[in-house]
Amino acid sequence: MEPQKDVPYALQTSLERALNGYKARLAQNIKLKEDPERWRRFVQHERGRIQAVAQVQASLAQYRQECLGKDVDELEDEKHCSQKLGDHMRAEGFARPSPYWHAHAIIAGGDTRSWQLRALLAELQIGIDDAHNGCWLPSRTKYTGQQPYPKAVPHSRIHRHNYYAWLNIRFAGVFSEQVMRSRLLATRSDLLHASYPEEVMPPKGQWNEPYDNLPLAE
Repeated sequence: MEPQKDVPYALQTSLERALNGYKARLAQNIKLKEDPERWRRFVQHERGRIQAVAQVQASLAQYRQECLGKDVDELEDEKHCSQKLGDHMRAEGFARPSPYWHAHAIIAGGDTRSWQLRALLAELQIGIDDAHNGCWLPSRTKYTGQQPYPKAVPHSRIHRHNYYAWLNIRFAGVFSEQVMRSRLLATRSDLLHASYPEEVMPPKGQWNEPYDNLPLAE
């Protein structure tokens, strides 16, 4: 796979980044060619890194293909795995910002308040650990304020009644996979940049006139 030219770093897949990094490291270490054996070992090591990234990216493609072959009940019963979700996000180029950030499933895998939305994911043949259903979030408040997402909401505070109420509003009327994925990515952006409605974060009972900051799905 040859990386596209002039693609912004933030929009590159992990494989595209790995290939660009591979070329850069070869250029930076060109003097190793003076020792053929050292150069051979170096190139083998670098190619191994690319192969590892390619395998992870292939696993996401395989995961999505498998989801297309499953029925609704199978997808609804799929067990959420944070490690798998994180791997899939990295495969699409969404790197973990810090070791202290968690892989958050936008539509939760096990919370009863998300069952209706889990059913919607299943109907549209999107797996619970699909990269688009994921977002890296700082694990606790003490790890917020970090670049590149200084406004990201802490994972420890997001699983609240108002969060699930907001999601149910946001995904109401969604009937296509394309719109679902678009709304998941918009939700990811809102969580990273604190651009969600201010009513999302107060405790239960303080949700005033529920609304969403996106237009109704068409």
